[in-house]
Amino acid sequence: MNFNKYADYYDLFYKKKNYSDEVRKIHKIIKLNKKDNILEVGCGTGQHSIELAKYVNQIHAIDKSEKMIKNAKKKVKKLKKANKKIIFNVKDIVKLSNKVKYDKIIMLFHVFSYFVDDLYLKKVFKKLNNILNPAGYIIFDCWNYSYVNKYGLSDSSREIELKNYFIKRLGKLKKIK
Repeated sequence: MNFNKYADYYDLFYKKKNYSDEVRKIHKIIKLNKKDNILEVGCGTGQHSIELAKYVNQIHAIDKSEKMIKNAKKKVKKLKKANKKIIFNVKDIVKLSNKVKYDKIIMLFHVFSYFVDDLYLKKVFKKLNNILNPAGYIIFDCWNYSYVNKYGLSDSSREIELKNYFIKRLGKLKKIK
């Protein structure tokens, strides 16, 4: 998926998504605190980072998409408190330095599901191991293979209105042999 093309519409498609509630649930599970330094991988336009900033010291938010990061920086610039706590970078996780350590690493909204190559996945786990502080946490979501096998998936679509246009996002399934 080309997230640079999608970036301008991303927030419109997910304006009803309750980012605040998701972060509250994460906080309940792993007890975010004011001393925590967080890495958010696949931060998109930064909405989870903005919510995380309410609980922690600093967030390093990365995404491979330049356009997503550009939009995230614009959004956060308007917010006084979050603006000082979040550092956005266009970066691939495996290319991060091992010098900086994180208390918690967060990959939400199926970011983990985009790591489909076995060799790349090994590199991701090695990097996570190198940059996570002892007793740190990694939080991620992914597709549940058993659930998908049992209930299947279906094509999906979502429409938004923008000015005088309707924009439709289609998700088409393609079975791999």
